Amino acid sequence: MKKIKTIYWDANCHIALLNKEATTEPQYLAALEETYEDMLFGKVHILTCTLILAEVFQEEQHRNICEKLIGCPHYSMIETVSSIYALAGELRLKCAKVNQKLKTPDAIHIASGSLAKADEIWTTDEQLINKGKAELLVDTPIVYPYIQEPRLVFE
Repeated sequence: MKKIKTIYWDANCHIALLNKEATTEPQYLAALEETYEDMLFGKVHILTCTLILAEVFQEEQHRNICEKLIGCPHYSMIETVSSIYALAGELRLKCAKVNQKLKTPDAIHIASGSLAKADEIWTTDEQLINKGKAELLVDTPIVYPYIQEPRLVFE
Protein backbone atom coordinates (compact mmCIF):
# COMPACT_ATOMS: atom_id res chain seq x y z
CA MET A 1 0.00 0.00 0.00
CA LYS A 2 1.30 3.43 -0.96
CA LYS A 3 2.25 5.72 1.94
CA ILE A 4 0.23 8.93 1.90
CA LYS A 5 2.01 12.27 2.04
CA THR A 6 2.29 13.92 5.45
CA ILE A 7 2.10 17.71 5.47
CA TYR A 8 2.61 19.89 8.52
CA TRP A 9 0.41 23.01 8.60
CA ASP A 10 1.46 25.96 10.73
CA ALA A 11 -1.03 28.38 12.29
CA ASN A 12 -0.99 30.60 9.19
CA CYS A 13 -2.43 27.78 7.08
CA HIS A 14 -5.20 27.06 9.58
CA ILE A 15 -6.08 30.75 9.95
CA ALA A 16 -6.13 31.31 6.19
CA LEU A 17 -8.42 28.32 5.63
CA LEU A 18 -10.79 29.04 8.52
CA ASN A 19 -11.13 32.76 7.85
CA LYS A 20 -10.84 32.65 4.03
CA GLU A 21 -8.54 35.62 4.46
CA ALA A 22 -8.44 38.14 1.62
CA THR A 23 -4.76 38.68 2.42
CA THR A 24 -3.95 35.09 1.46
CA GLU A 25 -2.90 34.58 -2.16
CA PRO A 26 -5.80 32.83 -4.00
CA GLN A 27 -3.60 29.95 -5.18
CA TYR A 28 -2.52 29.22 -1.59
CA LEU A 29 -6.08 29.33 -0.32
CA ALA A 30 -7.18 26.99 -3.14
CA ALA A 31 -4.35 24.60 -2.27
CA LEU A 32 -5.33 24.61 1.40
CA GLU A 33 -8.97 23.94 0.53
CA GLU A 34 -8.10 21.06 -1.83
CA THR A 35 -5.61 19.56 0.60
CA TYR A 36 -8.16 19.77 3.41
CA GLU A 37 -10.62 17.88 1.17
CA ASP A 38 -7.91 15.35 0.30
CA MET A 39 -7.30 14.85 4.02
CA LEU A 40 -10.99 14.14 4.59
CA PHE A 41 -10.80 11.40 1.92
CA GLY A 42 -7.57 9.93 3.31
CA LYS A 43 -5.36 11.03 0.41
CA VAL A 44 -3.03 13.10 2.62
CA HIS A 45 -2.26 13.37 6.33
CA ILE A 46 -2.19 16.83 7.90
CA LEU A 47 -0.11 17.39 11.03
CA THR A 48 0.07 20.36 13.34
CA CYS A 49 0.98 20.89 16.99
CA THR A 50 -1.08 21.69 20.04
CA LEU A 51 0.17 25.29 19.95
CA ILE A 52 -2.63 26.05 17.47
CA LEU A 53 -5.15 25.52 20.26
CA ALA A 54 -3.94 28.85 21.65
CA GLU A 55 -3.17 30.50 18.31
CA VAL A 56 -6.14 29.54 16.16
CA PHE A 57 -9.00 27.81 17.93
CA GLN A 58 -10.08 30.46 20.45
CA GLU A 59 -13.48 31.39 18.97
CA GLU A 60 -16.47 29.10 19.60
CA GLN A 61 -17.02 28.33 15.92
CA HIS A 62 -13.35 27.45 15.50
CA ARG A 63 -13.44 25.24 18.61
CA ASN A 64 -16.23 23.20 16.99
CA ILE A 65 -14.11 22.76 13.86
CA CYS A 66 -11.14 21.77 16.02
CA GLU A 67 -13.18 19.04 17.72
CA LYS A 68 -14.20 17.64 14.33
CA LEU A 69 -10.60 17.74 13.08
CA ILE A 70 -9.33 15.87 16.11
CA GLY A 71 -11.77 13.08 15.26
CA CYS A 72 -10.46 12.76 11.71
CA PRO A 73 -8.04 9.83 11.26
CA HIS A 74 -5.87 11.78 8.79
CA TYR A 75 -5.36 14.86 10.98
CA SER A 76 -3.01 14.81 13.95
CA MET A 77 -2.01 17.28 16.62
CA ILE A 78 1.45 16.70 18.02
CA GLU A 79 1.91 17.41 21.72
CA THR A 80 4.57 20.07 22.17
CA VAL A 81 7.19 18.38 24.34
CA SER A 82 10.68 19.23 25.57
CA SER A 83 12.43 17.92 22.43
CA ILE A 84 10.35 20.33 20.32
CA TYR A 85 11.13 23.23 22.63
CA ALA A 86 14.84 22.36 22.58
CA LEU A 87 14.96 22.31 18.77
CA ALA A 88 12.89 25.50 18.59
CA GLY A 89 15.44 27.20 20.87
CA GLU A 90 18.30 25.97 18.67
CA LEU A 91 16.57 27.32 15.57
CA ARG A 92 16.02 30.73 17.19
CA LEU A 93 19.68 30.84 18.23
CA LYS A 94 20.85 29.84 14.75
CA CYS A 95 18.77 32.64 13.21
CA ALA A 96 19.93 35.19 15.80
CA LYS A 97 23.57 34.43 14.94
CA VAL A 98 22.94 35.79 11.43
CA ASN A 99 20.80 38.72 12.63
CA GLN A 100 17.51 37.05 11.68
CA LYS A 101 14.55 37.03 14.03
CA LEU A 102 12.53 33.82 14.42
CA LYS A 103 9.42 34.13 16.57
CA THR A 104 8.94 31.47 19.22
CA PRO A 105 5.61 30.16 17.83
CA ASP A 106 7.15 29.86 14.35
CA ALA A 107 10.15 28.02 15.76
CA ILE A 108 7.84 25.62 17.61
CA HIS A 109 5.89 24.89 14.44
CA ILE A 110 9.05 24.28 12.40
CA ALA A 111 10.52 22.06 15.13
CA SER A 112 7.25 20.11 15.44
CA GLY A 113 7.03 19.44 11.70
CA SER A 114 10.66 18.41 11.53
CA LEU A 115 10.63 16.08 14.53
CA ALA A 116 7.35 14.53 13.38
CA LYS A 117 9.10 13.67 10.10
CA ALA A 118 6.56 15.51 7.93
CA ASP A 119 7.29 15.36 4.20
CA GLU A 120 6.82 19.14 4.01
CA ILE A 121 6.01 22.08 6.25
CA TRP A 122 3.42 24.43 4.78
CA THR A 123 3.13 28.10 5.64
CA THR A 124 1.90 31.29 4.02
CA ASP A 125 4.60 33.27 5.88
CA GLU A 126 7.14 34.60 3.38
CA GLN A 127 9.76 35.15 6.09
CA LEU A 128 9.65 31.48 7.09
CA ILE A 129 9.88 30.41 3.45
CA ASN A 130 12.95 32.63 3.00
CA LYS A 131 14.61 31.32 6.16
CA GLY A 132 14.00 27.78 4.93
CA LYS A 133 15.54 28.59 1.53
CA ALA A 134 18.55 30.13 3.30
CA GLU A 135 18.97 26.82 5.17
CA LEU A 136 18.58 28.53 8.54
CA LEU A 137 15.98 26.09 9.76
CA VAL A 138 15.57 22.33 9.20
CA ASP A 139 16.05 19.81 6.41
CA THR A 140 12.30 19.37 5.96
CA PRO A 141 11.20 21.53 3.01
CA ILE A 142 9.28 24.65 4.09
CA VAL A 143 6.98 25.64 1.26
CA TYR A 144 3.93 27.63 0.29
CA PRO A 145 0.74 25.57 -0.05
CA TYR A 146 0.30 24.10 -3.52
CA ILE A 147 -2.16 21.85 -5.28
CA GLN A 148 -0.89 18.27 -5.12
CA GLU A 149 -2.75 16.79 -8.08
CA PRO A 150 -4.69 19.10 -10.39
CA ARG A 151 -8.32 18.10 -10.77
CA LEU A 152 -10.47 18.18 -13.86
CA VAL A 153 -13.44 20.47 -13.39
CA PHE A 154 -16.44 19.99 -15.62
CA GLU A 155 -18.87 22.87 -15.70
